[in-house]
Amino acid sequence: MSFENIFSHSIGCVLVLLIVSFAVQKLFLFIFAFISIVSGDMSSKKLLWPRSKRLLPVFSCRIFMVSCLTFSSFTHFEFVLVYGVRKWSSFILLHVACQVVPALFAKRLYLFYQKHLSHLSNT
Repeated sequence: MSFENIFSHSIGCVLVLLIVSFAVQKLFLFIFAFISIVSGDMSSKKLLWPRSKRLLPVFSCRIFMVSCLTFSSFTHFEFVLVYGVRKWSSFILLHVACQVVPALFAKRLYLFYQKHLSHLSNT
């Protein structure tokens, strides 16, 4: 491997870790847009598409591709998949985060315990 390939792969990994480390979805789209415009992979006109047309936010550049899927309801579930698109940059990074709302979860867990499992503690 040449120095250029090693350097490009290292920069790609650093950028991937930087993107994945941010937990807020709104920052993801800003970071994706910033990096894609800086790297010259996407024009600013493409960023004006309505969000409703996109099922899954995807950012792709010459080094890697990032997909982010977030569900927010009773739990906050976030799924981030990073895939290297070049031959020398073949890596896959998966980040899954799940955060449960404590008060609501505790209440539902207590009600479930009372309804289904309370008879077990009486024995």
